Amino acid sequence: MNAIQYTITIESAVLGGSCCLSNGTEIVAEERGSGGVSRAEDLLSDIDSILKANALAPSAISNIVVSAGPGSFTGIRIGIATALGFASGLGIASIQVSLLEAMAVASTDIEPCLVAVPAGRGMAHYAVFAISDDAIVYITEPSAAKIEDLFSESNCSNITVFQDHFDNELLDSFAGNVLSLEQTPAATLAIAAFDKRVRRNVEPLLIAKA
Repeated sequence: MNAIQYTITIESAVLGGSCCLSNGTEIVAEERGSGGVSRAEDLLSDIDSILKANALAPSAISNIVVSAGPGSFTGIRIGIATALGFASGLGIASIQVSLLEAMAVASTDIEPCLVAVPAGRGMAHYAVFAISDDAIVYITEPSAAKIEDLFSESNCSNITVFQDHFDNELLDSFAGNVLSLEQTPAATLAIAAFDKRVRRNVEPLLIAKA
């Protein structure tokens, strides 16, 4: 019988961040960060809590998945540095995945689709994808826009966001269909990291808030 292949996934660039433990595409446990900014000490504590709650030693982890962004520049660096530290210490793979591409995977039933995450100061990071069973393709490159403009003026008929990441009144201004993801960003990344349509080990998405 094959040993269970556990993965720890880190998303530390959006709001308070999140992390999760998974076995393939099965989410075993999730932790959401507190506050509006990810901190290195919170992330390490949350990972430790997940492992202890499931009676696992760090050596049980086979992969580390981490968000390549977009989001807070500092948060992206914290997440990647933490993932690389774990990977180096445990001798396992570290996989960098775009959060926007992961959200597109979660939006399989609707296309084309705009995916968006908050960027602070009234801004959002977003991209529009064409989605099929074989590929997810960028229609627009990752960018930043004012939230009210993004939702009220977008020509896209579908949008995917994380639950509670945007004000409901702003979402109501969007004329199309809204898919609100209940799982954490980390869980979304964990599932998408092993999807053949998602690129692995992408460069950090450092998007300026123009």
